[in-house]
Amino acid sequence: MAETEAPATDPNEPDPKEAGLRRRAALRARREAVLRSGLFDEAWYLSHHPAARNSDLAPVDHYLSWGVAVRAAPGPLFDPEDFLRRAWRLVPGIDDPLGAFLEQTHHEARPLYRADESGAVPGRVSEPLRLLPALSRAPDLAVMVHAFHPDLFGEICDALRFVPGRYTLLVSITQAAHEAQIRDAVSKHGLPADLVVAVCANRGRNFGPMLVRFRHAIRAHEFVLHLHTKRSLYRFGGLDAWRTSLLRTLLPAQAVVRGFLQAFEDDPSLGILSPAPAEAVRPWTYSWLRNRDVAKVLFARLGLSGALPEDGFDFPAGGMFWARTQAIAPLLDHPWRDEDFPEEQGQTDGTIAHAIERSIILVAAKTGFGFREIDAVQGVMRLGWGSRNLDLYPEFDAADLTRELSASEIASFDVFDTLLTRLCLSPDAVQRFIGHAVARRFPAATGYVRRRRLAEQRARSLRADKEVDLAEIHAQFREDADEGWCEAALAFVEAEEIALDLRTLRPRHAVIAALRDAKEAGRRTILVSDSYLTRAQLDAMLERFGLASLADEIYLSSERRARKDRGDLWDLVRRSEPGALFHVGDNAHSDIQNTADRDLRHLHVLSPAALFRSHGLLPADCGDDLATDILLGPAAEFLFNSPWPESGAEHPVWLREPEEAGALLLGPLLFSFAAWLIRHPATRLVKRLLFVSREGYFLKRMVDAVVRESGRTDLPETLYFQCSRRAALAALQGCGLDVEAVLKGAGFNGSLQDFLLARIGFAANASLGFQRVKLSLPRDNELLRCTMDLLRDPIEAHGARAAQGLRAYAEAAGIGQGPSAFVDVGYSGTMQAALQRVTGVPLVGLYMGVSHAAAQVREAGGHAFGAFADGDVADFTGGFGLMLEAFLTAPHGQVVGYDTEATPPAPLFRSVGYSQTVFSQLERFYAGAERYALDMLRCWGADMLDLHYPPSAATAMLAALRNGRLRLDPLLTASLSVEDDFCGNGEIAVFRRNAGASS
Repeated sequence: MAETEAPATDPNEPDPKEAGLRRRAALRARREAVLRSGLFDEAWYLSHHPAARNSDLAPVDHYLSWGVAVRAAPGPLFDPEDFLRRAWRLVPGIDDPLGAFLEQTHHEARPLYRADESGAVPGRVSEPLRLLPALSRAPDLAVMVHAFHPDLFGEICDALRFVPGRYTLLVSITQAAHEAQIRDAVSKHGLPADLVVAVCANRGRNFGPMLVRFRHAIRAHEFVLHLHTKRSLYRFGGLDAWRTSLLRTLLPAQAVVRGFLQAFEDDPSLGILSPAPAEAVRPWTYSWLRNRDVAKVLFARLGLSGALPEDGFDFPAGGMFWARTQAIAPLLDHPWRDEDFPEEQGQTDGTIAHAIERSIILVAAKTGFGFREIDAVQGVMRLGWGSRNLDLYPEFDAADLTRELSASEIASFDVFDTLLTRLCLSPDAVQRFIGHAVARRFPAATGYVRRRRLAEQRARSLRADKEVDLAEIHAQFREDADEGWCEAALAFVEAEEIALDLRTLRPRHAVIAALRDAKEAGRRTILVSDSYLTRAQLDAMLERFGLASLADEIYLSSERRARKDRGDLWDLVRRSEPGALFHVGDNAHSDIQNTADRDLRHLHVLSPAALFRSHGLLPADCGDDLATDILLGPAAEFLFNSPWPESGAEHPVWLREPEEAGALLLGPLLFSFAAWLIRHPATRLVKRLLFVSREGYFLKRMVDAVVRESGRTDLPETLYFQCSRRAALAALQGCGLDVEAVLKGAGFNGSLQDFLLARIGFAANASLGFQRVKLSLPRDNELLRCTMDLLRDPIEAHGARAAQGLRAYAEAAGIGQGPSAFVDVGYSGTMQAALQRVTGVPLVGLYMGVSHAAAQVREAGGHAFGAFADGDVADFTGGFGLMLEAFLTAPHGQVVGYDTEATPPAPLFRSVGYSQTVFSQLERFYAGAERYALDMLRCWGADMLDLHYPPSAATAMLAALRNGRLRLDPLLTASLSVEDDFCGNGEIAVFRRNAGASS
């Protein structure tokens, strides 16, 4: 047999062995890339995929085989299904979406969990974290690390692998011997960084080195990431867990970090990226604790003005964050020295470093920059707000408190804002209001609040910094007072400080019930309070509210000459009260931090004002405003008298009864308007206030009630002037056809016949067929001009009859017999302008808001002023216009003309609308509003009428309703509608049925 030749080898055919080696190398590279990406979370993958737990494969190998086939998520930060939709060329179940994402440069990705908090937390916006394969430009970045614990620096280096591109790495150490360890770690991890290591004084923790040694270096860059080797956690436990959480949040994966940097690029107003709190961080951490006074000094040194927030504000707890350096320029530009920071003595709080930590976001805000909170667990950025772990607060309720007190020997309670609360948002509102009141009575008695504070400080210093009582403070005040302070002024402030305090106090029923339960269960009950009240004064207060018999002992700072906030009063309590003690209080520093320091068990109950703020109900632009404090204080007390509200801060607050809805939604607004009206100079110069249209029905009642309660006798008479746009515009045509006045200000959809009837009460002859002519304004404005011009004679004749009736009615109301003011919700002043032309009498318009169109009033010889909006009313009308029209109506139908046969002339009404059929419900809304206003007046007195109430405060509760922070029960929303025949819309339901949100 012939020998066969071996087949020739094709030189272009790949060698199977080499191809296999290349495939295995590619798999190893992909495996390594997945492991180092930060997006494969081994623990999470095992906990969420039982098949992986039961497999012999390593978790990453299980993902690369089974996980890819079933499109399983490799971790919470990467959503494979979302990426496969974006990268549609990939084959699901075959191609690895995570590996593909790491290799490509154009498709974004999203985290698996993207909490839709924009719906869950009404009025607050969040957006998903972005996972970017590339940046639009290389960032100019400095990373500053304070490595006090160099043994932990390797952990930080491991996290820094997720910083994209080259950057400057600034590392501070406190001992020169640590430099080699730092350089070795950077080299070992192969970080693409220009390293600078500096030995710094052990002062100011992480912020001392940042601001003394590296401030110029940081300022030379556009962005900074500030980290430190944190190994201390105040009273939380889980020391390493907090550091790990912060690093994992700020540096979760390179793709996510690119998203952070791109956020700065896309939003020039973004100043700070702050990490969401670790699970162990309690809500009370987000307060000043011992640092408020230090922060005041800090802000003064930085040249930053404005009030500091009360407790309950956002800051990067733990002292690590991303920042645009321009946002923290006031800190970086200040000439810091080592001596500005105290020597390290293991301080847990109260130093300038602790104040700086709490001021990072505040400093950015004062330089015009905002912040976002990064939450890698939820997969979101929160835009301009932080969670502060407020969801943990409702975990403890009244029943839990009862159980805790039952398990204790001693039940301890704070007094003010715990058992009793004041009808204001800030604790110093009483003193500030007394300053306002005394200055009105005694103009030479100036600077009360400042003088009162200095007198207290001086009295304390003269007693070796021991606590003082009110009598000692006022004795010092008298001694220091200048000649502007007469005896009557001094006597007034001394008496009013106690009297006003008593009038503003309200019991917190749920907390008092817990105290009563503890007493009845045989527990020893004590009250522990920092207060300048004398013991006799406090006893009288407690007696008034039925609390005196519930306390076995009272530890009052002014009596014991020691304070909770200093800690020495707690030391006294511990010595005097042996046994297991459980304390309940509202102050994060004196009631919680200081008891924690002494291993005393405690419960933090938020004050009504703190709960009000945490629910996002306080307008951001109100600041430290006395008028806002007083105006919205009753709302806070009403909603959050109980420390355990129905809903947590992440959920809306429901209003169930018409009286409570009226009180909260209308009370602040109507009172503010009444105060503005009473305060307006024109009010004292006119003979009468004419409350116009159906809105005037409740407005007049509110103003009358406020004037009566305040005892004011210097105001003009008030009249309910029944008119409407339709009646006024009809009468205007009697002065000559004015088509533009009829067209002005609003669109219309409906028939030509309905338009003429709705706008001027003119019924065209049916034979003209106008009912079949459909209009849409302003599109058909020219058709209307033509039609009305052709109907000039009959329209003017109709107008002449209407004008005769309106003139007779106006004359009977006193128009023309001395100056009159026109009071209404307002906007364009249509009725006032028409009435001025019909009667020839100029009027003064006093409105909630006037638009630019109100110039027509001035053109006709009158004047128009807006309390809450003057010129640009878009925010007011767009947010609250329909709501107000629904709330503020009258028991009768719309005015369509006047009966001149009656004596005096009487208005004629069209048939009632839906609101009039449920008017008893609207009366209940108004009753709540009036009670809100009068309760405030009885508490604070007529002096509060002279305060200027910011528009945002007056409308705060309506704004909360609009943005979903407040909700109305569907049974209430069903009664709120508006007749809008003027625009051809008929009856409009103001609120959607399902949510109570404004439509």
